[in-house]
Amino acid sequence: MTKEESDRERMNWDKVDLDFLRTNLEELDYSVDLVAIGNNASQGLPLADSLPLAIRSDSATVIYGRSLPEHSVYQSIGFKTFCARNDLLKTASQKTEKEIALCFINTIEHNETNYHAP
Repeated sequence: MTKEESDRERMNWDKVDLDFLRTNLEELDYSVDLVAIGNNASQGLPLADSLPLAIRSDSATVIYGRSLPEHSVYQSIGFKTFCARNDLLKTASQKTEKEIALCFINTIEHNETNYHAP
């Protein structure tokens, strides 16, 4: 990607339907080995709270950048596994012997009200 393409892509905002994501998370079962919820200044809490309780405790992890001030909140809703972003692949490999395939869903909607180009 060129610098010009990169600059233009920063303004290509995603539309995020939080209700749709939450509904789909509620339907997950053990066919998924690991669900990683990014905390991102607590923005992951509504998604984390949508996972079935058994998935939270057995097949989910909360990932964070450098710290997780909300650690006790996630624990109180059933999460047992936490890791820094840099350790996600290591954590995933401990949950399954299968080849790791990742799926990323952006859950932060950048728009005119919350993003300012430098």
